[in-house]
This record gives sequence, C-alpha cells and structure tokens, in this order.
Amino acid sequence: MVSVYRRSILSIFTNALKALLSFITGVILARGLGVEEYGVFAFLMSSFTASRLLLDMGTSSAFFTFISKFNRSKHFFRYYGAWLLFQFVISTFFILLVAPDSWVNSIWQGENKIRVILAFMAVFLQQTIWIAITHIGESQRLTLKVQKINISIAAFHLVAVVTMFMMDTLSIERVFIFVAIEFLLATIYSYYCFTISYGGNNESLKDIFKEYKVYCSPLIPFVWVSMLSVFTNTWLLQKYSGSIEQAYYAIAVQFSSVSFILITPVLNILWKEVSESYEQGNISQLHSIYSRTCRFLFLLPAIMVGMAVPWATEIINIVLGNEYSSAAPVMQLMFIYSIWQSLGAININTFYALELTTARTVIGITFALISLPFTYLMIAPADAVFPGSGLGAVGLALKMLCLQFISVNVYSWWVSRSMKWEFNWFYQIVVMFTCLGIGFSVYFSMNSLMFESLHLILRMMIAASLYVLLIAIIAYRKPFLLGMTKNDISKGRDMIISLFFSIKKRL
Repeated sequence: MVSVYRRSILSIFTNALKALLSFITGVILARGLGVEEYGVFAFLMSSFTASRLLLDMGTSSAFFTFISKFNRSKHFFRYYGAWLLFQFVISTFFILLVAPDSWVNSIWQGENKIRVILAFMAVFLQQTIWIAITHIGESQRLTLKVQKINISIAAFHLVAVVTMFMMDTLSIERVFIFVAIEFLLATIYSYYCFTISYGGNNESLKDIFKEYKVYCSPLIPFVWVSMLSVFTNTWLLQKYSGSIEQAYYAIAVQFSSVSFILITPVLNILWKEVSESYEQGNISQLHSIYSRTCRFLFLLPAIMVGMAVPWATEIINIVLGNEYSSAAPVMQLMFIYSIWQSLGAININTFYALELTTARTVIGITFALISLPFTYLMIAPADAVFPGSGLGAVGLALKMLCLQFISVNVYSWWVSRSMKWEFNWFYQIVVMFTCLGIGFSVYFSMNSLMFESLHLILRMMIAASLYVLLIAIIAYRKPFLLGMTKNDISKGRDMIISLFFSIKKRL
C-alpha cells in the first residue's frame, strides 16, 4: 500500500516541474502568437483532441486495463501498435485525399490543409502514441522513467518556443512541427529505454479481438457522442464568438489545468492498482485506495484554486498583459471547474479499471447529449435562428462547471453502489467553500486601505503566505474542514518527508 502512495506523491512532485515548464511555454505562446492566432492554435488543438476519439473507440482504455492486470505477450503489444498505425494512416488519407476543401473549410473554419494536417500529426503523436507509451510504462511500474521523459519533453519544447519567440519566427505551423518531432523522438527513446516483462504465451489475434470487443462494444456509442459534444464546444465557440473568445477560453484552461496536470500521473497509478486489486478480489484494499485518492486529489486542486480565484484579474494582467484581461471571469470559472475535473478523472479511470463500461456508456452519453443544447444556449447570440444567451467563453465555462459537478457525483454514486460502499459527497462542498472563503478573505484584507501602498506583487506574496499558513492551521486544528482526518494529515506528512529523503538519496 505504501508503495502506491509513494509513487503517487513522487508523480505529483515530478509532474509539478512539467506543469511549470508547460505553463511557461503556454504563456509565451499566448504572448508571441497574439490573441487571434493563439485562438486559432487552441481551436485546432482542441478539435483534433476531440476527433481522435472517433477512431480510438475506447481501445486505449482497454489496452491499459488489460496490460495492468498481468503481463501480456509480445503479440498483444504488436497488434495494438498495428492498430495505432492504422488510425494514423486512415486519418491522414481522409484529410489529404478524401475530404473536399469545402469540408475542411467548414469543419476547421477556413484553415488551410497544411495547418490542419500538421495539427493532426502533433495531436496524434502527443495524445495517442505517447499516451500508449505512458500506459506501457505505468503498467510495468516504471513511473520514474516515464516522468523523466515527460519533463525532458516539456523542457525541450520550452527551449524551442523561447528560441522562436526571441528570433521572431514563432508561428502555428512551426509549433505543431516541434510538438510532432518531440513526441516522435520520445517514443523512439522509450522503445529502447523501457524494459518490459512479457507474458510467456503468444496470444492469437482472434482471442485478442474478442477481448477488446467485449470491453469496447458498450463504449463505442459513448465515445462517438462524447467526441461530438467536445468538438461542438470548440466549434460553436469559434463560429459564433470567434478566435478572441476562443483564446480567452484556451488561456483560462491553460491556467486552470495546472492543478490537473499535477495529478495526472497519479491517475495511471490508481488505474493500475484498482485493476490489480479488483482482479485479485481484494475489495477492502480497493476501497481504501479509491476513497483516499478521491479526497486527496480533490483537496490538492481545491487549495490551489482557493488561492488563485480571487487574484484572477491581477494574474492575467501580470503574466499576459491587458490584451487578455477580459478572460478573468472565464478563468475563475475554469479554476473552480478544475477541482471537479480531478475527481471526475478518478471516477472515470475507476470505471475503466473495474470494467464498468456499460454504466460508463449510459452515464456518459446522457451527459454528452445534455451538453449539446446547453452549449448552444450558452454561446449562440440572441439573433441566431434559435436564440441563445451570447455569453461566449464565459457561457462555455459555466456550462462545463455545472455539468461537471453533477456528472462527477453521479459517477461516484454508481461506483459506491456497485461496490456496496457508502456514498459520501458533502466533503466536496465543505472543502471548496473553506478554501475559497479563506482565499477571498485574504484577498480583501490585502487590498484594503491598510495595504494599498504596497506593490501588487508584494501584496500577492504576502497573501499567498498568509493563505498557506491558514490552510496549515486548519489542517492541524480542524482537518474535517478539508475533508480529512488527523490520521490522514499525519500519514500524508510522514509520506512526504520520507519521499523527500528518498528522492534526495536517488539524486
């Protein structure tokens, strides 16, 4: 059990560095490309992130679940590699040779085929090929190696973007090319770096196909509807609100995703351990892993959000300048959304690890279908054929937050019901209001007449220190306000100290 938490906290620490590097890169891109071009860049990235689900059909989730249970044969990995190659070839063939220019112009809102194909290659290598490599590494408990490569990619990308920015050669096309090269090199390096333990028995294609069919068949309708829902978010925002609102939403996501990036590697570890515990019939251990992970990974982003939300306008003005100041309300909503995004990812990974694919499909399709008209009503202008609220990026962020809160707790309830556990959700409200309450109290105090003579940066530094101090006092005196117990706090403290000395020793 301890090894799971050690690997989890190690992933958080190493991914913190990656998050910092990625964040700096995103800020430089936003400044260097400008609002309009950054909006186009974000639109292309988001559209292909959604559309890649069309061919995946849940096979990536099945792949990680299957290799997490026990060691598979070389044939199993080779067949999956052939499947990924097929996805790449068929997608490239469609964009370059099959799809008429009118389709490309309509789907990607007037962008030329060169930009479109470069965006596809970058997203495919980053979010399909590299995720598969990461899954292989995590299934073999090669967490440290995976994180080292992730940090190296982020560092290389930052250097490339900074160099182009300083040479005044930064462009959407060049950024996509560098992303593709980075993840291609990382994939090649991982092939020679990872030591994989294979199963002894060769598996036939027929048997493997049956295994995937059972797992993925219930998921396919959901994946396709989900793809439509996610793509609609991006497409409607681009169509009705334009690149500037797209940029506001993208930069809000960039800032708010920092906390989610920190916990992403832990999700793979959770998936592996839940899948293995369930396969072994160790339900008590499974419950302990699930419940503690939910509370810890809800608390971590909540603490960060409570500190950041009140200062959204000041953060944007300092980091990006007045050009992006209108993105502040969007950022505040997306910051709060990121708290439940973490919990949602935990529940979804648990569904996959427990192979609750039918339930995942039913719940997912329900909320995806609800999302479609909700998105339109939030974004479409009042003079559209079917009038909307015309809220643009703010409307999209509000929709994301509302649906995420409801869907997360539906997933949590279903897991608890399936495993005959007690369903507990009230800690989410307590934790959120505690962190936001402290954050806003500190914010208003530091912006009172008493401190108005201090420089803004100094006020923010004092506020951050005071906020952390108050959170620490509450964790010690009233841990229930953070959804924890004194025993949880003590264990977390001991693990962090132990891990610190372990990392120091390795370095």
